[in-house]
Amino acid sequence: MSLLVPEPDAAPGDEAVLDPAAPGFGSPGFGSPSDGPDGELTGDGRSITRQGVSLIGRFVRMHPGPFALSLVGGVGWAAIVVAASYVLGRVTDEVITPAFTEEGVPASTVWWAVAALFLVGLARGISVGIRRWFGSLTEARTQRSVRTDVVERLLTMPLSSYRRRPTGELLANADVDVTTASNMLMPLPFSLGVVALIVISLVSLFMADPAFGVVALLLFPTLTLISRWYTNRVHEP
Repeated sequence: MSLLVPEPDAAPGDEAVLDPAAPGFGSPGFGSPSDGPDGELTGDGRSITRQGVSLIGRFVRMHPGPFALSLVGGVGWAAIVVAASYVLGRVTDEVITPAFTEEGVPASTVWWAVAALFLVGLARGISVGIRRWFGSLTEARTQRSVRTDVVERLLTMPLSSYRRRPTGELLANADVDVTTASNMLMPLPFSLGVVALIVISLVSLFMADPAFGVVALLLFPTLTLISRWYTNRVHEP
């Protein structure tokens, strides 16, 4: 995927070289069109959000395979977390509670409970490993692709562009800026897994008890709004 963007007045197929000396190069939205009112950064942050989502989409499309597998690991982790609560409930009802009665529990039942808990833990560990491995693989491959693209642009720049900026800034454009822009690819599958965990948890709560489901449906958005309000307050001077 190229970091080239067409000039507004260029002929079809013509592309402009991204000049690291140009304003805005190296920011999280570099390489995306920013001409006109829609590209200006507004005070409410909507334009920043659009540019961020667009950048994430471009990075994901560079290497969709590893990202898809990391997403499978994240969603699988969410499903296993909910399934683990069901398994623990069955073990409590059929093994732990009867163990305190006079009848006791057969040894085979205990071993089945141990096997179930072991499989849940194993599946959870595998899902976490898949999410982290392919998430880091997506991040590393994206950094390699973007850094190669940026270096190619640096090598084709006119010499006048090098004179306008110090060498350290040009190196930062090809190194630190690329790393910073793609750092969100590693935790992104986990974040989407948390969203899946909320959805699956709500479904399971409604299936278990609609009243609990309604409480959770009201509680989760409230906690989200409170967290966002607190974060905004903390970031303000």
